[in-house]
Amino acid sequence: MAEDASQRRITPPRAASALLALALRGSAMTPLLGDLDEEYAKIAEGSLKAARRWYWRQSVLSTVHVIAERARRERLHRALLGVATVFLFLHYWNLWIAPGAAIQVYALSDAGSYGPARIAYFIVAILGAGIAGAFFSRVTATARAKLSQFILTRAAPASLLLFTPALFEILTAGDGYPIVYRLSQTGLAAGSFIAGAAIAFPRTHRP
Repeated sequence: MAEDASQRRITPPRAASALLALALRGSAMTPLLGDLDEEYAKIAEGSLKAARRWYWRQSVLSTVHVIAERARRERLHRALLGVATVFLFLHYWNLWIAPGAAIQVYALSDAGSYGPARIAYFIVAILGAGIAGAFFSRVTATARAKLSQFILTRAAPASLLLFTPALFEILTAGDGYPIVYRLSQTGLAAGSFIAGAAIAFPRTHRP
């Protein structure tokens, strides 16, 4: 019984250990686990409560450090910044540039119809999505990435983040335009974004 109590005393908190092991998996800091266990045992000789508190603090700090280091190495922060920048760009583009082009076409066409203006808006909106994709690629592509990997792990998820809200708005609210028209526009915009990202993908990164 005394031996079991002693074993529990020198064993770090399981939840904290699991968190740390998961975060350090595949990391150069993996040997840190053994060092922390040894230090925990020393502190536990004086106070088990203090040892558990110390181990939890070290687990959380080490986990945050490893995640931040991986994000820096993989440039995930740049991907998130790229998505935010592209979102603002597309918002401005679709609020001012595309409608402005449509107004100009309508004024010059003298057709008395919104058809040409809608087509102009459609084309300019698709062009804006392609430009946004090209910018995203230049900002977030890593030197080690392959084009297929970049599309699957960066460009396609970014496209979902950017265009899913528009799709949801189309299906729930609508804006007076035919749903098929808006769905086609959103789908082509998403495809144009990915195509722009692929075209602008740094050639030196390609296998």
